[in-house]
Amino acid sequence: MRPVHALGVVALAAVWGLVSLGLAVFGTALAFVLLYALMDALGPGRAALNTYLVPVFALAYGSVFLDEQVGAEALAGLALVLAGVAVAGTRRPEPAVPVQSDRTVTESCPV
Repeated sequence: MRPVHALGVVALAAVWGLVSLGLAVFGTALAFVLLYALMDALGPGRAALNTYLVPVFALAYGSVFLDEQVGAEALAGLALVLAGVAVAGTRRPEPAVPVQSDRTVTESCPV
């Protein structure tokens, strides 16, 4: 691979244009499509839980790609984050039977 300064201005502009296009398509457009599909499938509240997983992936990527050391504190924080996502993601049971009333709204509210 040639150094960047050896490339011409036109070639460098083309490379940066392709990089920008790739970021726009994969980093933004595809991410929004996946987010809205997740919101459609799970609802917005549960779909928002994926934002809490950012530190989990940051820890994993730092360890794998940058050879960062993962200490006991990081693992404890990882466990807390995952436990919080698990607790927040559980569905609450629906009420067994809604209370029915024989009165209508107009009967219960004096005019």
